[in-house]
Amino acid sequence: MVAVFPEESRVPWDSSGVPWKSSGVFSGAVGSFGDVMEAVGGRSRWRALAAPLGVLAAGVAGVAVVGLVSPYEAGHYPVCPFLGITGWYCPGCGGLRMTYDLAHGRIAQAFSRNALVFVMVPVAAYLWGLWTVASWRGTAVRTRLGSRVAIVALTGSILVFWVLRNLPFGRALAP
Repeated sequence: MVAVFPEESRVPWDSSGVPWKSSGVFSGAVGSFGDVMEAVGGRSRWRALAAPLGVLAAGVAGVAVVGLVSPYEAGHYPVCPFLGITGWYCPGCGGLRMTYDLAHGRIAQAFSRNALVFVMVPVAAYLWGLWTVASWRGTAVRTRLGSRVAIVALTGSILVFWVLRNLPFGRALAP
């Protein structure tokens, strides 16, 4: 795909992939920083990164809050509604304590609080990385993790985890 630029100021991408000024004092030289950062479709690469970087900032802020405000002390966070109504653990129960333990470097304790979410953290980081690179390049995210088989496998894993952690022999999976 080729970016479309107004003819008076820029020409389409050259063989190096850098937009060049076509007129004025800078003719034949690299233009401003914004010109160099143009991505496919005329969008700024930095603007394309706004969503992935916003999600990263929100995630870091969330981990910072949970890292500073202990979920082990009563009253800091609400009780899980599913646990409060049914008395059973949902797949997310223990996630705040897991995040707190990870933020404090206690890996084994974090795993014991919510093994499913613990295993999904690197998967989420990988998907975020794919999204960020695709946004920078101006391309679509391509991964097999979005396939029907992967989604069915994830859904099945969540359901099995949900049931097992509430059975007497699955107490090791309970937070």
